[in-house]
Amino acid sequence: MTIPLVKPSPAIYSFLYPIIKEVGIQHGYACCLYGSLQKDLDIVAFPWAEKISDVDTLVIEVADAIGGIIFNEKPIEKLHGRLAYWISLGTELHDPYIDFSIVV
Repeated sequence: MTIPLVKPSPAIYSFLYPIIKEVGIQHGYACCLYGSLQKDLDIVAFPWAEKISDVDTLVIEVADAIGGIIFNEKPIEKLHGRLAYWISLGTELHDPYIDFSIVV
């Protein structure tokens, strides 16, 4: 009998999502999960409250809360005004990471 190899990323990502969601709420954003959870954790944050934190504060607080490293100093501009950051859970980009987009 062959024991199947289990990818740790989906389990890690499902553990991290509630933490990221709570940080988003504290800063006035709703954080939504999408994607397959296989390669990375895709999250989009939308302004949800009257008072919101600036994007840099949100990204730094999310990274701190999960022990992540922000890989890109400047955001990647995406369609419809989204700003994207990669938050790695290790020291290499191929380690599990969060593709964190913020709608501005």
